[in-house]
Amino acid sequence: MKSVQFSAIVLLLLVSTVSCSDDDTTAPVISITSPVENAIYTAGQTIPLKGTVTDETELKEVRIQNTAQVIDDKLKFVIDAEITNPDTIAPGNYVMQISAKDASGNSTEKTINFEIVK
Repeated sequence: MKSVQFSAIVLLLLVSTVSCSDDDTTAPVISITSPVENAIYTAGQTIPLKGTVTDETELKEVRIQNTAQVIDDKLKFVIDAEITNPDTIAPGNYVMQISAKDASGNSTEKTINFEIVK
């Protein structure tokens, strides 16, 4: 009888463990309001970087140009920064990359293209 009870408890624990598996398959959402795609800036001009990164469960990592950011709120990260490019920057096309990963390993990346003119 003890063997049957023990087997039932083990089976119950296995079912509980399997049913509690991580079902998060949705990547974080990156929304950038500035700069807009294909914006044009002059050399020496400050470029505002604004937007949000959200996740329905838990943000684990947010990177802007491969630089890790400190995440205080696990569901929403607010991007509010300014990038000052020097007067000596070469005119041309540039790319801004923002990436995010949640606690389940789902990841996403947003690329914004912009141009610098003299």
